[in-house]
Amino acid sequence: VNEGAGVLHYRYAALGGDVRAQMALGHRYADGIGVEKSCATSAMYYELAANAAVDAYLEAIAYPMQAGERLADDALDTLGRGDNNFELVQYYMNAADKGDVHALTTVGHMRYTGLRGVQQDFTKAAENFRAAAEAGSSTAMANLGHMYAEGIGVERDDDIAMELFTEAMEPGNGAAFNGLGFMYLTGRGVSQVDTQKAVEHFKQASEVGNVDAMYNLATMYLSKLGVKRDYSKAHQLLGMAGHQGHLLALHKLGQMHRHGLGTARSCTRAVQLYKVVAERGPWVADLTTASDLVAHGAADAALLMFAKSAEMGYEVAQWNAAWLIHHDFTRLATPRPGGGGGGGGRLAIVGAGGDAGGDGADGVEAGGESGRPSAAAARGVEEPGAKALRFFLHSANQGNVEAHLRVGDYHYYGGGGLPADAAKASVHYRTAADMRHPQAMFNIGYMHEHGIGLQRDLHLAKRFYDMAAETSSSALVPVTIATTKMWLSTWLQEWWQKWMRPPSARS
Repeated sequence: VNEGAGVLHYRYAALGGDVRAQMALGHRYADGIGVEKSCATSAMYYELAANAAVDAYLEAIAYPMQAGERLADDALDTLGRGDNNFELVQYYMNAADKGDVHALTTVGHMRYTGLRGVQQDFTKAAENFRAAAEAGSSTAMANLGHMYAEGIGVERDDDIAMELFTEAMEPGNGAAFNGLGFMYLTGRGVSQVDTQKAVEHFKQASEVGNVDAMYNLATMYLSKLGVKRDYSKAHQLLGMAGHQGHLLALHKLGQMHRHGLGTARSCTRAVQLYKVVAERGPWVADLTTASDLVAHGAADAALLMFAKSAEMGYEVAQWNAAWLIHHDFTRLATPRPGGGGGGGGRLAIVGAGGDAGGDGADGVEAGGESGRPSAAAARGVEEPGAKALRFFLHSANQGNVEAHLRVGDYHYYGGGGLPADAAKASVHYRTAADMRHPQAMFNIGYMHEHGIGLQRDLHLAKRFYDMAAETSSSALVPVTIATTKMWLSTWLQEWWQKWMRPPSARS
């Protein structure tokens, strides 16, 4: 792996406007991967990518901004069996055909956004919303009003849009109030622009949680449009909208944090916000495509797509790429830490990989490699286990608790080119335990009980065992077995010392 050459190519591509390269460099400078860590440089690249994501969002009528699904051990038996959304979509389609108002609105939304694998069709979406609106759905009225105001799937008609927004006005329907605010702000469907009425409607919509209205009102506070400029109120509104995932609000928040407008200047926070925005650009569709490939059994093609997205900093892609390699779903094969062969064992009764059992109750002997380089290593090719570990590490660095657990396993048993090192494993287990992961708590308890990588301390072992049981009911049985075994072992040791020592030693 030549990190320097890779970074050089990324820089040239980023200069040419390649968004994926900009995101890759933003991620690398944020975490110091192959380059010297620099928040300012990371912010520069991520801002460019975030700007491109916002431009794409504003140019598109609608596109689904959803990441691919996170692969998990409990889904092993369902991989390669097709799309899990099919039955749900069919249920709503059938209900909509029968005139169910809620189903009509839901199907209209899926057709408008293209979510859940439904083909995007604005004309049919408008038909669904119209049918639901005629049946009295205020939500459908507001959605249809938006389509008439923007000319999406129907011919633009400001009068019809205004009529639908007005008819949809009822307590709690923020979309209708936001629509009216938009009409007054732009002077469409009304006699003239009225910023005061626009502010009034945006406030009403914001009070019931409409994120578009929060954003619109915030921009009015920033630009002194109908209100006095107030960076603090704008930041508060953008924060509420951003908390619910509003793309434009998150972008504005990133700008405010980077330049210290209405809040303290924070490069770190700006990078976090720009990263979120950039990762919701249209290229996020690669993750959905990769997830679909996994669902249909094309793991090798999926791994390639996940690996590319992982380089761009997508944490879910880093996890999924590592997961596919770790579970041998691709042509890359890697021995699992603690798995069969090599003499390794599980720390817990239910291991991180979901396997039951262990290799002995009296302790765990960390397994490792033979120490001889493999053929791949001799050729200078990265070992599959090392690839999985690298992706797990990147995922862990972005706060994935499960990834910390996996990295701990690699250190404990020895894998991915690492020697077995229980002390280093305990660092990752402890991090995961601090993030309230019951398996990690159990592992720390086990290591304290047996003095593996940590000081032997039965009181701490009992504490971590109890924490695991309190955190997850599924840990209750293994914890009960472990604590009972620990108590019996202690009692037998005390009994032996008291009654089985020579008489001279007892007196």
